[in-house]
Amino acid sequence: MLVGVYLVLKEVFFMRFEQLKQSLKEEVFPVYLLEGEDGFFRMRGAELIKNKCLQEPSLNYTKVEGTTLKTGLDSVIADLKVCPFMSEKRIVEVSEWYPTAADLKQKSVKEYFESPSDTSVLIIVNSSSSDALKKQKNVTLVDCKKADEAIICRYIKGQATKAGVNVTQPVCMKIAEYCLNDMTRISKETEKLIDYAYESKEITDEAVELLVAKEVDYKTYEIVEFIARRDFKNAYKVLEDISTPSEKQILFVSLYYQLR
Repeated sequence: MLVGVYLVLKEVFFMRFEQLKQSLKEEVFPVYLLEGEDGFFRMRGAELIKNKCLQEPSLNYTKVEGTTLKTGLDSVIADLKVCPFMSEKRIVEVSEWYPTAADLKQKSVKEYFESPSDTSVLIIVNSSSSDALKKQKNVTLVDCKKADEAIICRYIKGQATKAGVNVTQPVCMKIAEYCLNDMTRISKETEKLIDYAYESKEITDEAVELLVAKEVDYKTYEIVEFIARRDFKNAYKVLEDISTPSEKQILFVSLYYQLR
């Protein structure tokens, strides 16, 4: 069933990231699950909710790491039940929280999801999927998967227009291609290209070729930097994040010539 800009799947509301801004104009839900592989969308989604609800962030905002919640959620539930001070809502943001079905059967947790506070918002920000959370009542799922080219081009053009800079559709598509549709990189590269176009007022194909590293080249740079700092854990993580065998093959060849 479609309600406004979001779908109701059983008792869980579902929307794509690009629908969140409009949804917030209509209604703020008590529990948001921002889930998906694109870190930019997860971060931006949480910001949109906070900007909508908070007038005094220092008094009404708490951030918690999910790994610290293994001993129970009593402190988080208690925080959510505190009335906001000089603000419309109180917000508790929990990152990377993957509870089991048993965890969510705790009395205080179950009761909160069934009847959440109308003066607080719980934002859960996860890079991976959590089936247990998606089955809870009153959860609004915001899909933060990687964007398609149409959304990316609209974003790039929007940022350029704000700065008084022109950019064509083919150039936008090239930026998306070089960044493998990763919005975190696209946002940074777009900002850099806009600065570069300060005088010409146009982002050109030549500027993209000059300034935007292709994703494999960028990952090679990241790994070399991590290895130089002896941060092998993060270097290995970059390798793990590469999705296709062909990309890994190209990267290993690049690393060989960089490090030999």
